[in-house]
Amino acid sequence: MTGEVDNNFAIWKYNSLGYQLMYMTYLNDGTSKGMDIVANNTGSIVYTAGYFYNSTSGNYDIQILKYQDDGLGGFLVWHREYGSSFGDDKTYGITIDADENIYVCGYVSNFDLTTDYITLKYNSAGVMIWDRKYEIPGNEVATDILVDNAHVYVMGYKDEPVSGLSGSVPTKDVMLVTYLMSNPVAVPTIVELPGSTEIPTSFIISELADNTIPPTVSKMAISGILDRIVGRSWDKNYFIAHFDRNPAGNENIVEWHTNWGGYPYDDIGTGITSDNSGNLVVTGYFRNNTNDDFGTLKFDKENGNIMWGAITYGDPLGGNDRASSVFRYGNTYAISGYSQFSSTNLFVTKKFTEMSPDILEIWSNYYEPDVSRNADWQYCTEFSTDSYILHDSSVVTFGSGWSEDVSAFAIIKYDSVGNIIYNIEQNLDRPGFTSSNVKQKTENLNFGLRQNYPNPFNPVTMITYSIPEQSFVTLKVYDILGREVAELINGQQNAGSYSERFDGSKLASGMYIYKLTAVSGNNRYEKINKMTLIK
Repeated sequence: MTGEVDNNFAIWKYNSLGYQLMYMTYLNDGTSKGMDIVANNTGSIVYTAGYFYNSTSGNYDIQILKYQDDGLGGFLVWHREYGSSFGDDKTYGITIDADENIYVCGYVSNFDLTTDYITLKYNSAGVMIWDRKYEIPGNEVATDILVDNAHVYVMGYKDEPVSGLSGSVPTKDVMLVTYLMSNPVAVPTIVELPGSTEIPTSFIISELADNTIPPTVSKMAISGILDRIVGRSWDKNYFIAHFDRNPAGNENIVEWHTNWGGYPYDDIGTGITSDNSGNLVVTGYFRNNTNDDFGTLKFDKENGNIMWGAITYGDPLGGNDRASSVFRYGNTYAISGYSQFSSTNLFVTKKFTEMSPDILEIWSNYYEPDVSRNADWQYCTEFSTDSYILHDSSVVTFGSGWSEDVSAFAIIKYDSVGNIIYNIEQNLDRPGFTSSNVKQKTENLNFGLRQNYPNPFNPVTMITYSIPEQSFVTLKVYDILGREVAELINGQQNAGSYSERFDGSKLASGMYIYKLTAVSGNNRYEKINKMTLIK
């Protein structure tokens, strides 16, 4: 998973037993944030994408990083940056193909302060293969990206012209842009709904294209939010759209779209998956009596008619229950979300199976994070969960809560009948906040100090190290005469792997020495490496 720690890129990796395999941070001069992450088939290579504040331009730029898990805590392989000179440029989605080419999507700014879709392709060595900007009048923002054997699919939304239906409020339309990997010419498909706003929240390939010559496109689907004026107020509903193929099979077309919900409450579609036949299962939350509850429905792939649902979940203690993900394994589904503003604050997971024509609940369970007991949950303004059913029918749920100032996450693994096997919790990061210890496991890390990367360097390099237990750590840099020129770390750190950024822009060319020291009780670890600065 990816995110940010102390305003820096961060990734974490755990194995199925809950042991931490990697914890890496990438330091930038300003605020940075990881937005999406993907791994290769073996899990040994991890790619993450997000954005960072470029102190030179004064804007945010796109950043992509590649890490390798070598069994010793991992290390950074390369990083790439991309940006325009007109304003903020950000990325929200990343994926890879079978050859480990990397695809990233987001937006770039123009001289007129509007934004356009941006899609980038790199090979596994970090060399850019192509970049494509899709520009039409107004603003366009790409939010997610998928690939099949021949095509790249970029999902997001665009401005639509202001009309009398929406007054002076600019509205948005869902837009899919498709590229051939080998000939990246943009082919847009737009869901045209004048006077309302549609924003995608989840994007899937519902039917994968066969390997044909010439290649055909896959079928796609989204869940999202439809926001429109009803009477004198805006009303939000689930929004679902299905993209089929044209008769030639080389372009996507909008086969149908529909919405679900009740006026005047906000009903939000958040997650989507498909069954073995390509029918769509959508989850989210809706107003049920006086509170929000989970709501999951199944839609016919041919026409958008409801096949079953809404399957609901409501915390019996009251409060708002909001689902944010759905995952399918065979005929079994896992839905997860969060419950807030009841007597407790919870991450909730529900598992059920489809035994046509019946829907049978297998179990539902919840996890109460430590931070919720301190009332600091209330500082979080956004929440999200993802759940995955594993081959042994166990379920892993990842839950997070955040705002501009605080953040927390928890990972919970349930067995096949809903008992908690383990939990890993990262506490809120807020100045002055004291909480219980982080409950995480670290798998037999050794003390280690890696060769910096790149080396030689000019003027920035990354120093990666690992410590096997909680220790007081110092990481210092010296010139060849033994004079200290920089102190990168001086304080307590938990067991894990870390990466620190060293900037030699104020130093002369030459050889430098970096020294890592870690002290824990009677144990003391030291290691020294050399690096070369060339200007």
